[in-house]
Amino acid sequence: MKSPFHCWISLLALLIGSALAQAATVEPEWSKEFDKTIEWQKISDAGYLILGTKEALFGLDPATGETAWSLEQFKKMPDDFLEMIPNTQFGVITYKGGAFGFGTTTYIVNMISGEILWDTSQIELGNCFGQYYLPQAGGLLIFGMDKKGHHMVKLVDLAEGSVFWETSEWYKPGKTPAMFSISDEKKLRMAVMGNQEPTFTPDGNFLEMMSTMGLRKISTETGEIMWTADIKFKQVPAPRWGYAPMTLSEDGSVIYVPYDRYVYAVSTEDGRVLWEKPDKLKGMAYQMEATEAGLVVRGGPGGRKGKGKPFITVIDYASGEESWKKPFKDLDNASSFVIDGDRIVLYADREIHSIEIGDGTDHEIADKIKFKDKEIPHTLSAMNDGYLLQSSQNLMFFDRKGNEKWHTYNKAPQANLLAKVASTAVIMAVNVGSAANAYSRASAQASQSVSGRGSASYSLITSNPVMSERFSQTQESANFVYMLSVVGKGSHKSGAGVVQVDKRTGENAKSVVLGTKKPNYEVDEVGQRLFFLDGKKELKCFKF
Repeated sequence: MKSPFHCWISLLALLIGSALAQAATVEPEWSKEFDKTIEWQKISDAGYLILGTKEALFGLDPATGETAWSLEQFKKMPDDFLEMIPNTQFGVITYKGGAFGFGTTTYIVNMISGEILWDTSQIELGNCFGQYYLPQAGGLLIFGMDKKGHHMVKLVDLAEGSVFWETSEWYKPGKTPAMFSISDEKKLRMAVMGNQEPTFTPDGNFLEMMSTMGLRKISTETGEIMWTADIKFKQVPAPRWGYAPMTLSEDGSVIYVPYDRYVYAVSTEDGRVLWEKPDKLKGMAYQMEATEAGLVVRGGPGGRKGKGKPFITVIDYASGEESWKKPFKDLDNASSFVIDGDRIVLYADREIHSIEIGDGTDHEIADKIKFKDKEIPHTLSAMNDGYLLQSSQNLMFFDRKGNEKWHTYNKAPQANLLAKVASTAVIMAVNVGSAANAYSRASAQASQSVSGRGSASYSLITSNPVMSERFSQTQESANFVYMLSVVGKGSHKSGAGVVQVDKRTGENAKSVVLGTKKPNYEVDEVGQRLFFLDGKKELKCFKF
């Protein structure tokens, strides 16, 4: 009989072997050769692959690679002139060829069929600079210019292009919406996306804050401003600049708004500012969550002057003051937090902390945490039976008592490829969760519109069989993360590829060898497919 020591050694070897095991290599599901150069590729929320060329815009069936549609009028179009409407089968193309003297026209296109549903020349709107799909309002909130060059906002039926309402009263010269580049790499197009998103209140209306005009409540039925909160903004507290999203109270009666080094509480019913003198925080708010015991806020350097220190605190709902008598100080390289019952759990200073929301008492769960390549965890997630720490190349799982259960590491191929990791391993995991949450929220709220527009518009999406299948895949796909790594045999150049890692077990499930110095690829995390542009004309699809 083996001694306990030898059993422990065998178990340790098994765990290490499992974590380091080579993932099964995936062969191409299909490949397709084009006659002309593929300039760029982008995945729609329907899973269809969109290709930009000098001849046309193409939509490919992801399962077969067959061309589903092509639109020659969008040839030579830069990739940042196409934006996907989140959680729908539709895309928005803003391109040249405007009517009424406009420089650009915006087209609503079905990414599955290639059908152009409508364009903004039909509603006398041009030079559009962004949009938000509002399921609860039953339409697309679109920003642009009228023929006289005045800023206009219109709520438009997503399917038919009919205008529910329009207004030119939201903004004044010099106080127009903050604008952000569509692409992180290019600055050809600027748009409103990146601001605080419209937030719906229990009565079916929504809150808007995209300019220094401030926080306003908008009537979903008419577009009229119902109230403006008495808070002066010198800068828009946009999430694109690092601010936390506005956060509703659990009953929806209060909206918590981050700005500079403060958080303001505003009544959603009448716009009253509820805290006379909220405490000045140590920095700007990066993350907020409403709990029964108070508003949890994590933050750090930023705001108008870019100053501040890392912090986490709880704000009292009644006074706006910080609740804890002693501030929590161990916040070097802090991760995002999760709420687990009556505690805040986060990583900081090589430790996992469990902090009581009520009084700030800290319980250290795990310490001396060390990631390979000196990486620092950026995200902590709560799993069914513990906590998952994640960086670009490392995953580490702890049970709720702080015992490390497994650690998975995949070596990065080259430093100059790490920028791509951010768009796959990190952002994709967040987007999958966001898609699932958005789907649930819209499903629950789409019928709140007094006119009933919300349910009709939402049915347009959920009744589509492709989108229904995508929604059903969302939960399973959230169990995986993708890492750019060294896979298969070969040198750093020939062995570069992507590894699919199971977040439930830490196992490298499957891998794709790309074998090129700077791989041009896109991963569809919901459909679990990777599209690789091999050279300039050949496209390969791998199914994980």
